[in-house]
Amino acid sequence: MAAAASPTWVFGYGSLIWNPGFAYDARVVGF
Repeated sequence: MAAAASPTWVFGYGSLIWNPGFAYDARVVGF
């Protein structure tokens, strides 16, 4: 039985992640 794939979280601050260059499912804005 194959293991289920876990989600990958990408963290970026400010302009470091403004244009990630890949498709994503959701965006979470933190404080």
